[in-house]
Amino acid sequence: MNWNPFRKNSTLPGDHLSHQDKEALLHSLLIERDYTKLPAAFPMLLTSSADYRTRTVEAIHTCVSNLTNKELLLLDPLFREMYFDKHDSWRNEYPGDLHLADWPEEEKISISGLCTFHPNGYVREEAMNLLASFHTGKELPFLLIRCNDWVSEIRSLARRLTEDRIEGSQIEAFTANLPVIFKLKNANRADHDVLFEKITGLLSRPEALPFLHEGTQSKEHRIRLVYYDMIIRSGQANKENLMDYFRRETEPHGRLILFGEIMNEISESVFQRFYTEFKKDKFPRIRAAVLQKAVEIFPNHSLTELEAALFDKSGTVRSLARYLLSKRNISDFASYYTEAIMKQSGANLREALLGIGETGRKEHAVLVLPLVKSDEAGITKAAARALAMLDPDSNREAFISLLSHDHPGVSKEARRSLQAALYEDKAEELYRIYKEADAPHSRYQAAVLLCSLSKWASIRYILELYVNEDNPAISRLGQQQAAKWLAGYNRSFTVPSKEQAASVRTALSKYGSGLREWEREQLEFCLKGY
Repeated sequence: MNWNPFRKNSTLPGDHLSHQDKEALLHSLLIERDYTKLPAAFPMLLTSSADYRTRTVEAIHTCVSNLTNKELLLLDPLFREMYFDKHDSWRNEYPGDLHLADWPEEEKISISGLCTFHPNGYVREEAMNLLASFHTGKELPFLLIRCNDWVSEIRSLARRLTEDRIEGSQIEAFTANLPVIFKLKNANRADHDVLFEKITGLLSRPEALPFLHEGTQSKEHRIRLVYYDMIIRSGQANKENLMDYFRRETEPHGRLILFGEIMNEISESVFQRFYTEFKKDKFPRIRAAVLQKAVEIFPNHSLTELEAALFDKSGTVRSLARYLLSKRNISDFASYYTEAIMKQSGANLREALLGIGETGRKEHAVLVLPLVKSDEAGITKAAARALAMLDPDSNREAFISLLSHDHPGVSKEARRSLQAALYEDKAEELYRIYKEADAPHSRYQAAVLLCSLSKWASIRYILELYVNEDNPAISRLGQQQAAKWLAGYNRSFTVPSKEQAASVRTALSKYGSGLREWEREQLEFCLKGY
C-alpha cells in the first residue's frame, strides 16, 4: 500500500523536548528499564539531532529486548493513551520517515514493532508490512497482538502474517510467546480458535517439548500455567513427566491442573505408585480427591484409610471420610473422636477436637472444656472452636477469658467463638478488656465484639473506638463501623431505650469533636425524638 499522509511541521516531534527531558527519558530506558517511558521517548526518533536519534534507537531496542510478554501486552494501551492526548504531529508521521534502512536488523524489528501500537490504523498496517520481511521470531509477538486489533483489515493481515510463520523453524519463537497466544485465545473481539489450533498443532511436535519444558521453569506462576496447559494439550507428557512438574509446583492452581491430568484415566498400578505421595499433599482438595479415588480402586482395603482420614487437618477431608464411611453403615463418628480426646495426647488431638465439634452433641462439651487451658495454642484454638459448635452459650466465660490470651490466634478464635453465642449482657466485661488488657490484639478483639452488639448498644462504643489515638487499627475499625452504622440506620426501626439514648448522647458529646462534621450532624439527627 502506498500511503503518505504526513504534513511536515517546522519542528520535528523529537525537537519539542528539552535536553534535560531527553536525557531523563534515555536514562529511564537504559538504566531503570522503565518500559512505561517508551511512548514518551518514541517521538525522539524523529529529531534533527543524529546523535539523539542513534542513542534513542539503542535505548528503545535495549528496553524492548528485555520486555516480558506481560509488559509487551501492557505497552499497546499505553501507546494509545499517550498519543491520543498529545504529540499530535507524531500521530500523522509515516513509519518510513524513521529511516529504518539505516539501522541493524534487530533494532528495525523493535522500532517497527512499536509502530504497530500506533493509534493510527494506517501506521499500524504499514508497520506490519515492514515486519513481514523479517523471519527471526522477534517480530512474532507484535503480529500476535495485532491479531486482536479492533480494525478487521489489520486483524486479517496480522493473522495471515502469523500463519505464514507456523513452521518448524519458528517453534522456539511461538513457544516463547505462549502467554500472548493464550491471551489471544481468550479474547472476545474475534474468533481465534482456528489460529490457536494451528499453533497448537505446531507445538505438539516432539521438538517443541524442550522449549515448553523451559517455560515451566518461569518464576511467575501465571506463565507456568500456560506452559502446563500446552504440554497437556500436546499430549507429549506421560504421567511420570506430569508428576515431576507436580512435585516442583508450589502454586495451588498449577498443582490442581497437573493433578487433574495425572488422575485422568489413571491406571490402578500408576495410582498405587503415586498414592502415598498424594495422600500427604498439603492441599485438602487433592487429598480429598485421592481419598475418593482410593475407595473406588481399592474398595476392600480402604477402611483403614478412611478411618485415618477422620483425623485429617482439613474439615473438608474429614467430612468426606465420614460420608464415605456412612455408605458402609458406620455412623458413630463421635466415638472415634472422644477416644482420641480422652488420651489428651498424640498427633491427632487437634483434629479430634475439631471432629467432635463437627459430629458431637451438647454433652460432649464437658470433655472438651479442660483443653482450653492447654499450653499449646493450636489445641486451645481447636477446643474453643469445638465448644462454639457444641454449646457456645454455656461456655461464654471461657471464651471471654481466652480473649486475653498471649497468643493472637487464640484471642481471635475466642472472639469468633463468642460471636456464636448471645453476649449482649457481657458488654461491660468486654469493655473492661478493651480498656485494661495488656496485649493490643486482646483490646482489638474486644473492640470487634463491642462493634457487633445490637444497633443502639454498639454505637456508644463505636464512637469511642473512632477517636482512639493509641491504636490506629482500632481507630480504623471505629471509623468503618460508624460509616456502616449510619449507612444501615434505616434498615431497622429498633427504638433505643432511654438509657441507650442517653449513653449515645453522652458519647457523642464526649467524642463528637473527633468525628467528621457530617457524621456528627447525621448522628445528632438520628437521636432526634429519642
